[in-house]
Formats: sequence, structure tokens, C-alpha cells
Amino acid sequence: MRALNRNGPRPVVLFAEKGEPEQIEAALEAGVAAYVVEGLVPGRARPVIEVAIRCFRAHHAMRTELDATRATLAALSGYLVGEVEQAALMTHFLAGPQAAGARYRPGKPIASLDLAARCAVTGRGERIAYDGCVLATGSKSFRLPLPGADLRGVIPWRRRGE
Repeated sequence: MRALNRNGPRPVVLFAEKGEPEQIEAALEAGVAAYVVEGLVPGRARPVIEVAIRCFRAHHAMRTELDATRATLAALSGYLVGEVEQAALMTHFLAGPQAAGARYRPGKPIASLDLAARCAVTGRGERIAYDGCVLATGSKSFRLPLPGADLRGVIPWRRRGE
């Protein structure tokens, strides 16, 4: 199971006649998403498999996020001690959306959308035509009230999705 999950994680349901706690623990540690004791009852397999798939997906998403967070924290720690350049901390890049034709317009608050004319109207009255529109509401990072937090080179940091 460990080798199977290492190369291509997938949900696994284990049907067993006995459910000794040690066996269940070992199976779950090896990557089993569901452990069903005393065989398979008709009509029970589908819901068990569906739950196992959902649990697997949730666990896999958390594992992926944990790995990304660990990598980001390692880079942040390296930056704080001068071993990593600031550019290594960037988690959002505009190159992909810009290559697809998106235009980035920071600092231009949108006051309204004219859906019929397919244009956004800025607070200053500028009309910006669009084929597709994404409005990013932005965010404000919080700086800890600590001595040195306002020094040059100290940058606020937040995770994607916050």
C-alpha cells in the first residue's frame, strides 16, 4: 500500500473479516481510505466507496496544501536569515494570465459594471471594455506591531485564499 500510494495515490477500501485495532491502524497509516469489517453486504458497497473517495480527496488536498505551506515556510525562513532572495517568496505570478490575454489593472477601483455594454466603469469614470471580467477585491496584509516591522525589506506575507 505504501509503495502504491507513493507513486500514485488513490482511494482504497479494505474489506476484512476481522477488525483488530492494530490491523486497522496499520491499514490507515498505509493509506487505506476505508476499512470495512465483516465482509460486504449488498447495497452497502456504493456508499462506502463514495465516502472513501470523498475522504481520500479531502485528505489528498490537505496533504498537498501542507506540503506547499512547508515549502513556503522554508523559503520564508531562508529569506529571514538572508539565504533566499525575495523573489523566491512570490506565490502569485501574472505571466500566465497575461499570456492568455488578461490585463492587470491594480489600483483602479471599479464603481460599476455596465453588463449590456460589457464594460467596467472606474471610480473616475473611465470605461474599460471586456470580453470576460474578473474582479479581485484585494486584501490587506496585517503587520505585527513589533519593533522593526516597518523597516525597508520587511514584507507582509499571507497565504493564497486568505
